[in-house]
Amino acid sequence: MTPRVLVAAALALLAVALPAAAQLTPRDAGTFVVLDRDFKPTELQYRLSRKGAQWVMEGKKPDAAWERVTCARGCDYRDSTRKEVATYFPPEWSEKMHFACIQNVAQAFCRGAEKADASKNVFFVVALASEKPFPLFLRRIGPP
Repeated sequence: MTPRVLVAAALALLAVALPAAAQLTPRDAGTFVVLDRDFKPTELQYRLSRKGAQWVMEGKKPDAAWERVTCARGCDYRDSTRKEVATYFPPEWSEKMHFACIQNVAQAFCRGAEKADASKNVFFVVALASEKPFPLFLRRIGPP
């Protein structure tokens, strides 16, 4: 192989490997309950699903129907950049976890995977409309 082909092959492998480590996957979809400061379930639930290439977030309170979480503009979710994610969580969290997030103008949905054991995941919704991003812990309670 020529050096040019080797470089192209290496770049192709990086292009596949890097996004996979920093993106949510369909396995992250599900129904979640928001936890309070004591990590007890609240009445607010979120449901994350995927419709084609687009992530969809819905919310509901007890005895209410699911409603799509919407805003006037910028509501479509996109992958968060590493720089954006670094502002959502305290530095000591990033020392222990790898984060993958999607976001729109109002909020981000994130998965944190422990660096020591990637099978241990924590989920968050991060409020972006406040002065400082504010993460809320979630607990998965079911499929989407």
